[in-house]
Amino acid sequence: MNEAVGSALAGGARTPPTVADGVNIARVITNELDSARFDPLLVRAVARNATSSLELLVTRVDALVSRALPVIGM
Repeated sequence: MNEAVGSALAGGARTPPTVADGVNIARVITNELDSARFDPLLVRAVARNATSSLELLVTRVDALVSRALPVIGM
């Protein structure tokens, strides 16, 4: 999951993540949760990892937005 987040944000501020990147991240998380659905403890672990990956995504996108605002003139 962290690899999907990393690849979505690999371009830095010049190439922000696209809708396709967001769909890809959602698909990866959904597939991981679906694969673990038969084991309650595994689902819990995968959900924690998904939360961690999404928090990483939010942190990195927030940093991109913070850097982009002065360029835009806000």
